[in-house]
Amino acid sequence: MSLFSEYKIKCTPQRERILNVLKAQTHPVTAGELYAHIDNVSLATLYRTLELFCEKGIAKKHTIPDDSEKYYEFSAEGHRHFAVCLICRKMIKIDGCPLKDVVPEDFLVTDHRLEFYGYCRDCRQKLADMNRSAADEALTADKS
Repeated sequence: MSLFSEYKIKCTPQRERILNVLKAQTHPVTAGELYAHIDNVSLATLYRTLELFCEKGIAKKHTIPDDSEKYYEFSAEGHRHFAVCLICRKMIKIDGCPLKDVVPEDFLVTDHRLEFYGYCRDCRQKLADMNRSAADEALTADKS
C-alpha cells in the first residue's frame, strides 16, 4: 500500500516528487529549499501540498521564534525533537524522546513538541571571535 492510499490522498506526479524530495532530507527544510530540488512544480502547488501533508500527518511543520520561515520534515516515521540555533537556524536532531518517562502512566499523549533554542558550536565560535575582535579594537583605541 502506498503512502498516498494509506492517508487517502490522491497521488499526482507533483505530490510524488514533493514527497520523495521531502523524505530525502536529513533535517527540516524550508519550502524554498525544497523548491530548489523539485522540477515542474509551482511554488503555490508546493505550499498547498506541504499543508496537506501536515494536515494528514505525513509531514510536520516547525517554526522558530523571530523567524517567519516554516520548516518542514517528513514525519510518517514518528516524531523528533531538535536543538535550534538562533543565528544560523540549523536544526540539530535530538536522539530519542526525553519526555517519554515524564508523563503519568494514566495519561494518553496524542502529540507534543520539544525544542531547545540556543547557539550551535560554529555560531558560538563566531561570537567568541567577534567578541575577541571587539575587545582588541577597544584596547587599540584606548592606546591611541
